[in-house]
Amino acid sequence: MRELFRKSFIALSLVSAFGVSASAFCFNNGCYTGGVGIGGIYNDLGGNDSANANAYGGYISAYGQSVYFGRLLAYGGVTFGSGAINKNGANMQALGSRKVYFAWEGLLKVGFNIASKDKPLFINLQAGADTILNRSFDRALFFVGAELDGRLPLNTNFAFNYSLGYGWIVAGNYTFNDIRSHLSGYNQRIHASLGFDVRISENYAFYLKAIGRYYGLQDSKSVVLDAAANTTISYPAANSYSVMLELGVKGI
Repeated sequence: MRELFRKSFIALSLVSAFGVSASAFCFNNGCYTGGVGIGGIYNDLGGNDSANANAYGGYISAYGQSVYFGRLLAYGGVTFGSGAINKNGANMQALGSRKVYFAWEGLLKVGFNIASKDKPLFINLQAGADTILNRSFDRALFFVGAELDGRLPLNTNFAFNYSLGYGWIVAGNYTFNDIRSHLSGYNQRIHASLGFDVRISENYAFYLKAIGRYYGLQDSKSVVLDAAANTTISYPAANSYSVMLELGVKGI
């Protein structure tokens, strides 16, 4: 327990240190800011009795953004994580029992604020990648979409943050022992977040937010896993979801 508290304190201290350098800087009608956070995630990859998986772990995220004239937004963010994945079902038995996974995400957004500058509501276009990587089983999704992203201050020190978005998965695949199996049909991704930030100084704040995602994925195409044994594999249609809780520091 003492070790857990020590590691948590170190992680939060690093987040705070990065957050100081992420405070807002405004120049020539543009404001430039960023943030860094740590979080925990549970991911149910869905499936059926023949193949299904779930994963849990932690991650660190960082982003930078620019807002021009209080209206135009440009945003870039990355996330890196790791944890354990459980692979279940008869079709997954040939993939081994390795549990460790790594994950990375990238997200780009451009948007326009349709509300006031002190209570912004951005309509954003976005493009991104969302991956889970295990030595014998991976999932990679690439999407484009749109979202609403807003901030609602209640006073000078406290504000709610919220977002809701939809993404069309333009390309996606599972990988079984280095053999790629592409998704079929139409696939989608819905995400939402709700949280708050508390001002710590003039330029930055701590934030806490809950994030939820839903993935509606069609089955993947059947591929040959072992030609000698004449075995094939695919991943079934899946209603997948993930839930996250994230704490960090951001410029305001």
